[in-house]
Amino acid sequence: MRTSYAIVLVATLLCPAMAVAQTAPVPQPAAPSPAPGLLARIGEVDFGFRVTSVSGDAARYQRLRDLRDGPTLDRFRYDREKPAWAFRAAMDHVGYRDQRYAASFERHGALKASFEWDQVPLFYSADTRTPFRSESTGTFRLNDAVQAGVQNGTATTALFVPESTLFELRSLRETADARFSYRAAAPLDLKVSFKSTGRTGAQPWGLSFGQSNAVEIAVPIDHRTNDVNATAEWSTERAMARLAYDGSWFNNDIETLIWDNPLRLTDLAATPSQGRMALWPDSTAHTVSATGSVVLPARSRAFGYVSIGTWLQDQALLPHTINTAIAPIPLARTSAEAEARIVSMQYRLTSRPTPMIWLNGQFRLYDYDNRTPHFAVDQYVRTDAGAATSLTGGSEPFGYTRHFVDLDASFTPLTFAAFRVGYGRERDDRTFRFLDETTEQVVR
Repeated sequence: MRTSYAIVLVATLLCPAMAVAQTAPVPQPAAPSPAPGLLARIGEVDFGFRVTSVSGDAARYQRLRDLRDGPTLDRFRYDREKPAWAFRAAMDHVGYRDQRYAASFERHGALKASFEWDQVPLFYSADTRTPFRSESTGTFRLNDAVQAGVQNGTATTALFVPESTLFELRSLRETADARFSYRAAAPLDLKVSFKSTGRTGAQPWGLSFGQSNAVEIAVPIDHRTNDVNATAEWSTERAMARLAYDGSWFNNDIETLIWDNPLRLTDLAATPSQGRMALWPDSTAHTVSATGSVVLPARSRAFGYVSIGTWLQDQALLPHTINTAIAPIPLARTSAEAEARIVSMQYRLTSRPTPMIWLNGQFRLYDYDNRTPHFAVDQYVRTDAGAATSLTGGSEPFGYTRHFVDLDASFTPLTFAAFRVGYGRERDDRTFRFLDETTEQVVR
């Protein structure tokens, strides 16, 4: 791979002072006094024009960046600071797929606010070909005449090669991140953050109609995740308390994928003409948590954390098959109705009553309570190629509870020698598994 670049111009603007080399000292007039309260105001800009020549794998060369030819504003920085506040702004690779913008403002000891916009491209391939045509988002079709010839035995799948068109396979991830922190009182801080991450484009995806008939397509991507956090934190030298809420919403605009079978144009009970699958479902998650810590006598500290969360997913369910030669099988319900309740706890006590003795104990619990209703299935369809009897009778909402206990003690009679003993116990309680309960104990 070869690359060449045009000259890049670099300028430093608004600098408070500039050093100049001289052969002999020359008396200088007194510098003007800065504006009252002004500490610094600094700017920087890096711009130019880029010309790139690549031989070889252009996609690998630009895997996570954008090196197209053209004018560039590659870097911009602006900082302004006063005794009471500071402001900063930054831009990178403006106008290209890997651009980034950021700004922050801080009033010292009172509030902080920041925003960042970031793009990350992913260039898979510049020489990908496919015979599939995307008639609509998520639907991929083949030439019916070629399908019919392969089905009748008058043609081979090699005829799909001239049908293949060249395209660039790439995706783009965009992230917006906003944060705000405010000190309401000396020991109390309030914080709010919002992060939105979206991804568009396409990525390689393997599909099959059994073990010997597999195809690869560029599955379309158009989904977004929005995360929100709100926190209130109170802290002093001897204690700390924190209450927080976390929410997450995932939305996928392309819910179903349909593709043609390169070996058949019409349906048979054992061989479908097309396949269908569900893509990532919309889902939400909500969590409320509390954290506390307090200093105790005898150089001891106690810590506790508790969180309760809910995961929800209620996407519409697809029929068992898209194969018209198989009689429809009724669904137990039309949507997933998936729900899980998550409880997490951790408690820890550490103590060093004397320089020679150290004690530590902690307890952890993680409870995954799957509340999704049982989904009854008597008959199902395997790879759109024939009905079969279910051996399990449907879905089994797997859940589990884990308990951890750890106790440690250390005795240090000499500077470079210590005796330490510990005990650990883990117990797992599971639902719908062959081993419902296991317990593991360790002495060390």
